[in-house]
Amino acid sequence: MPEKFDLGILGSGQLGLMMLLEGTPLGLRFSVCDTAQGPAVRFAHGYFRADGYREFVDSSQYVTYEFEHVDGRALEYAEEQNKLRPSLLPVKLKRDRSLEKEFYVRHGIPTARYVVADGKNEIMRAVKDMGDCVVKMCEGGYDGKGQYYFFDGRRDEVPEGGAGKAIVEEFVRYENEASIICYRTPDGRMGAFEPSFNLNRNGILVYNYGPYRGGSEMRDIAFRLMASLSYVGVMGIEFYNVGGRFIVNEFAPRVHNTGHHTLFGFSVSQFEQHVRAVAGLPVHEPMQFVFGHSQHTWPPAGRCCQGEDTRAWGGTPTLLVREGRGQEEEEDGPCQHNWQHSGRGEGKDR
Repeated sequence: MPEKFDLGILGSGQLGLMMLLEGTPLGLRFSVCDTAQGPAVRFAHGYFRADGYREFVDSSQYVTYEFEHVDGRALEYAEEQNKLRPSLLPVKLKRDRSLEKEFYVRHGIPTARYVVADGKNEIMRAVKDMGDCVVKMCEGGYDGKGQYYFFDGRRDEVPEGGAGKAIVEEFVRYENEASIICYRTPDGRMGAFEPSFNLNRNGILVYNYGPYRGGSEMRDIAFRLMASLSYVGVMGIEFYNVGGRFIVNEFAPRVHNTGHHTLFGFSVSQFEQHVRAVAGLPVHEPMQFVFGHSQHTWPPAGRCCQGEDTRAWGGTPTLLVREGRGQEEEEDGPCQHNWQHSGRGEGKDR
């Protein structure tokens, strides 16, 4: 009889590895499907090459993905078998920026003004009409790739041969960038971790910290977006703060690098929460750990997530434990705590 797995992960990189490490203590069996044998393969209970995607899907109760740009055949087959969580729709939106932006507009999700252009000549005409703007190629761009800036005298060169369809987006002069890690269960229950402040350089995240005060509007937008997609799992959403008004830059239909701090900053990480949601396990509201001068220490007797999860801490740091919601009464602006890098999650982030 073929071996069976509780959850199959498309992709074997860093994010897949973290899902495995956080999900295995829950008693689940994982398989991985990828063209290459990334780090997650070493810890998975089973491995399938890309051409074995049908066997991979058939042997898994549910299938999820660590990144949008995984094997399309496997995604489509898992969707046909009603096993894919999140569904195929978010992936289709992420593979074409114009579809993503159109979805925002259609569902009332605030986003920057934009037009769609095809080919270099049309792109440059749109740039002239838009004024200060960013050209974002519709396919294949992330971490600052496939983006060209036109503002304050800067004029990037859009390559002739590589200029296909693009969105020409108004250059947003924001006060700061922030993100939220949110989640939705199969029965439609939604929640979120406290938002975080992000510092990006050239389209790549340098660091983030939290809690970011005044995140109620971000949470409301996140819940509307997840509900409109009938989403299941964890989602990362990046925002611009424009004078206290939040507009969406983009979303990631998966665990996200702006949520790595949840590994040691909350009672449950984004990786475990994603596994719980897609596998249909109980999902608990995250409790946030904030370093301060409280006399309380955490974790008490080594237990935190409702008696189910034990975190290994180096020593017993002094922590102030508070719920992941109800912060709106405090003043707006990012938290000024100093956070030390934990050393986990290094390497290529997405």
